[in-house]
Amino acid sequence: MNAKNSFKHYIASFGLAFSALTIFLFVITTSKFYIKPIFPETQNGSVYLPDKSDNFNLLLAVSEDKSSQAFSFFLVSFNITQGNIPVVYLPLNLYFPDENNTLEKVYGKKGFEGVCSSLENLLEKPVAKYICLNKASLEYITALGGNIKINLPKKITLSSNIVLKQGSQFFNGGLIYEIYEKLSVQSKSNLPSEITAQVINLIFPLLNGGNGERIFNFTVNNCITNISYKDFKKILRPTDFLCKLNSSPAFSLVLTGKIVDGAFCYDDFSLKSLKEIIGEF
Repeated sequence: MNAKNSFKHYIASFGLAFSALTIFLFVITTSKFYIKPIFPETQNGSVYLPDKSDNFNLLLAVSEDKSSQAFSFFLVSFNITQGNIPVVYLPLNLYFPDENNTLEKVYGKKGFEGVCSSLENLLEKPVAKYICLNKASLEYITALGGNIKINLPKKITLSSNIVLKQGSQFFNGGLIYEIYEKLSVQSKSNLPSEITAQVINLIFPLLNGGNGERIFNFTVNNCITNISYKDFKKILRPTDFLCKLNSSPAFSLVLTGKIVDGAFCYDDFSLKSLKEIIGEF
């Protein structure tokens, strides 16, 4: 009898526990309350979360030295919230409707500020910062980070003594500058933006640390730019986050268009695509 009573007691206890568990699960799954996940609400803590305020557009140009006129222009969109950096080659004959003139003419009259303003009007997004790299800065960057691997779609003759073969190969800053200079007059070439994307992918991992300070100081002293030390410090956490998320965040964005009276005009589809891929602010 004792054994039978113990067995009945066991069965009753098991049934009671099972019923309690069922009721608990029912309450959890049907009630309106929930356990709020814990996330940092600000970026002042130890955990960084990307925000639209981290996105920014940069006008990047290339010249021979600090006193020379720029001959290659690019729009670089740091879209931190989307985790990428599209790079667009801006040909010298790119048409700016607000000025009824080409990029080259706007730059000649109003400098980098004028080009930034025209880009803002064209894209309806802010383009506040600019930097003009030169041969010395490209050589300095590749000396710190290493030569850049580039896949040439065809043979390029830079001079009677320098002929670059088709295919994948490594280039130092000096050769990269020569390629920029050679292709500066071409409105349809995608190679300049591909090279620029690789340059950006090389620079990014160098920014956080001693080399970042070196690059900033060299850039300010040897290049034309309106990037301040405050701007440099502001982008460190977003760029570090982006590097960890994607080792090669920068990529070349190809846009199409047509030549009208000597000026290059983006087609509607390309312009719409560019506006959509640029980060929200």
